[in-house]
Amino acid sequence: MGLPVQSIDATHDDSVLEPSELIGKPIACLAAPSRGNLEIDTFFKNPIRQPRKTEVRSYEEAVVLMEKGTVKAAVIPTPMVQMFTDLYVVESTELWPHMGVTASQDVPTEIKSKIIRALLSMTKNKQGNDALEASNLIGFEPADSSVYEGYSKYLSHYIRYTQ
Repeated sequence: MGLPVQSIDATHDDSVLEPSELIGKPIACLAAPSRGNLEIDTFFKNPIRQPRKTEVRSYEEAVVLMEKGTVKAAVIPTPMVQMFTDLYVVESTELWPHMGVTASQDVPTEIKSKIIRALLSMTKNKQGNDALEASNLIGFEPADSSVYEGYSKYLSHYIRYTQ
């Protein structure tokens, strides 16, 4: 299951047409190593030609700052854009795998199997569907480490997150 594509978004009042118009301007994002924070570095590879990151605690806070005019844009999950009538997508990112659920090697195999079966079958009953809906998830699918292979490169310039 892919993580919703992230996008640089602006309000109609700002009429930003491309990311380069945001160089030197404030842009809201969650703190590093959030995906939005990493994506700003991907869009703006030259360290002296980047927007000024304004770190927020939530995507909703980012939108509020845009609406107030405190920032010129924000990086939020693209599906959220439709929740706000005044936002539009300036640029989108590639699709990434969604977060994974892992268990310690100390958890017995039979317990891991039961958890896997429970998560994978959540869409098959009302209680599971209710829990997924409350969590803003559509379901789980099986994955292994190969799904996430190579994505650590995005964290490589954050020294405390290197392998």
